[in-house]
Amino acid sequence: LLIALAILVILLNSLTADPYSESSNPFEETQFMRFDSLNVRFVGNWPFGETRAVAFDSLRNLAFCGSGAGVYILDVSNPSNPLKLSERIHSRSYVYGLYVDTSLELLYIACADAGVEIWDVADPLNPSKLSRYETPGYALDVFVSGSYAYVADWHECLRLIDISIPTNPIEVGFLKHYSVRDVYVLGSYVFMAAGSYFVIADVSDPANPHELANYHSYGSITDVFARGVHAFVTQGNVDSSGVLVFDVSTPSNPQIIGFCAVSNYTESIHISASFSYVTGLFDFYVVDISNLSNPQLAGSCYCVCNDVFVLASLAYVSGRSEGLQIIDVSSPSNPQPLGQYEIWNESFAIYVSPPLAYVACGTGGLRILDISEPLNPVETGYCEILWSASAIFVQDSFAFVCEEGEPYVALRVIDVSDPSSPTEVGSCFSSCLFGNSRGIHDVDSIAYIALATWTAFSDQGLWIVDISTPSNPQTIALFPTLDDANDVFVVDSLAYLAAEDFYILNVSDPSNPQQIGYYDCERASGVFTAGPYAYVVDNFYGFRVLNISDPSNPQEVGFCSTPGDAEKCSFDKPYAYVADGSEGFRLIDVSDPANPYEVGYYATPDHARDIFFNEPYIFVVDRDCGLQIYQFYGAGVEEDLEKLFVTQPSIKLLQNPVKGNYIELLLSSPKNSNTEIALYNLLGQKVRAYSFGNLKSGKNALRLDTKGLITGTYFLKSENLQNHKTVKIILIK
Repeated sequence: LLIALAILVILLNSLTADPYSESSNPFEETQFMRFDSLNVRFVGNWPFGETRAVAFDSLRNLAFCGSGAGVYILDVSNPSNPLKLSERIHSRSYVYGLYVDTSLELLYIACADAGVEIWDVADPLNPSKLSRYETPGYALDVFVSGSYAYVADWHECLRLIDISIPTNPIEVGFLKHYSVRDVYVLGSYVFMAAGSYFVIADVSDPANPHELANYHSYGSITDVFARGVHAFVTQGNVDSSGVLVFDVSTPSNPQIIGFCAVSNYTESIHISASFSYVTGLFDFYVVDISNLSNPQLAGSCYCVCNDVFVLASLAYVSGRSEGLQIIDVSSPSNPQPLGQYEIWNESFAIYVSPPLAYVACGTGGLRILDISEPLNPVETGYCEILWSASAIFVQDSFAFVCEEGEPYVALRVIDVSDPSSPTEVGSCFSSCLFGNSRGIHDVDSIAYIALATWTAFSDQGLWIVDISTPSNPQTIALFPTLDDANDVFVVDSLAYLAAEDFYILNVSDPSNPQQIGYYDCERASGVFTAGPYAYVVDNFYGFRVLNISDPSNPQEVGFCSTPGDAEKCSFDKPYAYVADGSEGFRLIDVSDPANPYEVGYYATPDHARDIFFNEPYIFVVDRDCGLQIYQFYGAGVEEDLEKLFVTQPSIKLLQNPVKGNYIELLLSSPKNSNTEIALYNLLGQKVRAYSFGNLKSGKNALRLDTKGLITGTYFLKSENLQNHKTVKIILIK
């Protein structure tokens, strides 16, 4: 009887399990405090941009390429044609340094003000974040030796972190020295590039590292590599850039024994066999070090480059805006580019139409992202263009993309009916020479495009294009302005143009636009209108509210200063969302137009260029850090931490294998529902049942009790969700 009662209690507990209401993800970023914020939380990102770091897994022929605040995992088994395996590593800030532990299959990322992240890359198709350690400074490099990670934390010294438990890194010591940008560890010694100093320290006692010696350069010490009793140091200097060779057999008294000058500012160095491989800003150098006292330049080639890793006859180079470049160094006197994985360097503009986001990614063209799970957006397709995509508007099944002019600004029409394979179907060229566009708005098959120019003798202003035939767009008119036109918003027959000053144009006859109103601004860069008000962002001063009820006489009725260089804005009553450049973005309450005031903000990792609000998320284009997604949870906005754009039911495990007494998962449903989940063993026997009443639509974080179950393989099945989702689970007790 007692046994029967015990079994009954267990079953009742299982059947009445409550959803896990708090965040079940141990890496939920809502508590990450390094980014200054008010009433706004980080949701997710697609953070790719300029390439600054590279690491290589020689056992699996994998290259890890830092891109903006993300990392691409590339298969380089065919070095002439690198292939992307994954883009799922999304860090919180700019990736400056990478280190891969090939034996444990772990990747360590130095990501600026986000500190150091540790990722499990055993499955390169599905890497998973294990932990993050928040350093006090700006993590620029990381090197792993034994059970410790050594982090170059810029002005906050060298940090020593115990990583013996990768899921729980703990700082055990630090060494005071400013401007630490690069670190290399050999045995019990650490070698650092720190501003104008080359520094050697003893780390035999990680809790008490101490400096042994330093060498002061009249230039910048940019990188260091140690081998045997020698250290190779790159020096960047207008007059004497090159490679310094040190004898460090007595670490407390390093001696320069050789130097090889190069013609360009040096960035990074790698040693392999009898050669050192050095990156400059625009050149790649091979230096013969067979005679350490007299190293000689063996060869070089043009290459936009930063970081470098060399194995056998191949050099893997992070090429900033050129992506990953692979150079054949089998002939040291004649290094030759062999392969490349192209990566762009900046993102400019965004348009959101759930479940997709369309991003103008400069030289990366148009990128289409699946944002159905804003915590982890993924790229679904892209379309390259000739030069650089700078503005975008999407209507029906077409994306209208503005291309920076070399020589002329162009409008590209791209068919996005198949998001996985967008295709250009038409184009039209403006008369704006060597310029760009930062704003476009489509109304009634007409595109209105704000043109700016880099020259004093070219057209600028509002370019009007007939797009009724997407395959053959045609220029209708150009309304010239005295200054650069930066943004445009069109309602009915009126176009509101931010062109340093603010213009109102009557475009009822698109072939003959007429100015009917004007307001003097310092540097109007963005505009959005709603009702009788225009919300104008002023690059120099902030946010203005203009009464436009009389279009012939717009009047400022309210103003709110912003700390950055305001660029663009979006609006959803009663809030205006302002992309504020280097200061991230600001949320401004305009319920009283005469008294707009800030109610929220978030300091993004780079430079907020464009912003788009689509309930409940704020999408920010953040220059080199791609797309960042946030949510405002101030008054009047429900803080639903897992509400997503969900169109299909799904189950996503947050840990597998499952260790401990709970299965943690995210259950997605497109509608409110009563949900039943069952757990089956390998024999097909139902061993647990879980019921959840009235789950909300979107994502729900759940925790299922596994107490009393033994180690083994199980199957988790949704009993009443459409398509009956089943997930395999490995339970370890």
